[in-house]
Amino acid sequence: VRKDCFSEPTHSKLWPAYLDCRALPQPEKHELCMQRVIDGGTWSDRINSLLLPNV
Repeated sequence: VRKDCFSEPTHSKLWPAYLDCRALPQPEKHELCMQRVIDGGTWSDRINSLLLPNV
């Protein structure tokens, strides 16, 4: 997904910086930020679980 979004400079501006996996504090969870939410959770729930896993 990221490769497709960043392949063209115009598209790279559409990808918000907070969704960039390289900015996450836990490299072992990078694969999670590219997955679709299929369990009924919201994107904010998913991002919060990545950034605050112990809460």
